[in-house]
Amino acid sequence: MRIALSYLTAALLFTTSVLAQNLGTLQGEARDALNLSPLVGWEVDVIQGDFQLETIVDAAGNFIFEQLPTGLYNVRAKSPKGQMQTLHEVQVRSSKPTYVSLLVEHITSLDEVAVRADAFHRTPETPLSIKNINRSEMMRMPGAVLDLSKVIQSFPGVLPKPSFGYAIAMRGGAPNENRYFLDGISIPTVNHFSIQGASGGAVSLINLDHIQGMDLITGGFPAEVDDALSGVLLLEGRNARTDRWGIRATQGGTDYGITFEGPLGKNTAVTLSGRNSFSQHYFRLFNIPVLPAYQDAQLRIHHRLAKNKDLTIIGVGGWDQYRLYKDGRGSDALLYNVGYIPEGDQQTEVIGARYRIFKDNGRWEYVLSRDHVGNQAEKYIGNTGNLGDRQLAYASSETNTRANLTHYVVSEQWQWKYGLNFVHRDYDLDMTSVRYNNDETVQRIDTVDYISALS
Repeated sequence: MRIALSYLTAALLFTTSVLAQNLGTLQGEARDALNLSPLVGWEVDVIQGDFQLETIVDAAGNFIFEQLPTGLYNVRAKSPKGQMQTLHEVQVRSSKPTYVSLLVEHITSLDEVAVRADAFHRTPETPLSIKNINRSEMMRMPGAVLDLSKVIQSFPGVLPKPSFGYAIAMRGGAPNENRYFLDGISIPTVNHFSIQGASGGAVSLINLDHIQGMDLITGGFPAEVDDALSGVLLLEGRNARTDRWGIRATQGGTDYGITFEGPLGKNTAVTLSGRNSFSQHYFRLFNIPVLPAYQDAQLRIHHRLAKNKDLTIIGVGGWDQYRLYKDGRGSDALLYNVGYIPEGDQQTEVIGARYRIFKDNGRWEYVLSRDHVGNQAEKYIGNTGNLGDRQLAYASSETNTRANLTHYVVSEQWQWKYGLNFVHRDYDLDMTSVRYNNDETVQRIDTVDYISALS
């Protein structure tokens, strides 16, 4: 009898534990998108099929739902006047609280305004050409495998896959006509193994663990975006959890990674991640002549200085190498490719900060950043590595220092944006190319040494 009672007690405890693990917490804030003022008194609902719960935004602009069954929810904020904002497919997990930020666009009612919650939100500047993609949709995108570039290429207006290479082309434009921003900070590319001065590459450089959502704009670009001709990608960073430190490990199709996130004091949260590739190892099994390898790291720090001031610091680094598989099975194709393809390295590094001051009728935004892209490549006759057999030596470096000031102002009937933008570019190129005759005598040596600075 005691044994049966013990088994029954253990079963009840196990069932209670399992049920507790299937419950999670959803918390967040509801604020005006322009000045971050709290939307006090707004109603926030979580909806999953016929299931619905509601709460009211408090004086600080926060709301919380506890003991929610895990799964996907639509989170809707509604004002007493009927204005609504909806976040679709928010994932609630039992492992950690889910944090969302509902930023509602400022709307001025002249006669009558009908507000509808669409899957893609539209701004007054870009009513038809903007596509908003949230975190849950990016994570479950078929075939994306946690790759940002594959997520982008699945949407209308973006070329799914060029006939050669991995360039990201929007609306038929060239790959170098796109601009990318992470938390308002310009980044030169979103991919590993990208072409310098353009975009695209075999694997995404941006870790989706850092991203809350993104806006893909293919026309009618915002006034503060410069030098964009074909497309703009605005990435919104995800705030780290503030209750305790957590860790997440991921494995994609070509790499594995780890992400740390947690609080650094009362008003500061940090997310840090790193990834390393393993594709170069199984490429050997298929006798592929080039073995690409890459590593990347990403950092995001968000600090709330005051109720109306915040500071965001980001760092992105990617390091790529491509080496020849000289020990592979000696097929004609392998010998041919190994004979002319060079070996090289590429570095992509970005560091930047964004400081915002929110006012009742708008906000000030200051951005300071520095980005660097470097490429090196070498080729030797017979891949000997001897200086006398060198055919190609290539080294290039492009560094941009950027400063931006933007003032957003909202009046009764208008929205104004004005500011200043400064960019200083340094470009270095050092290349030596040796051409040989059929008898392996030197025919010509071409040398280029170029340095420029432009502001």
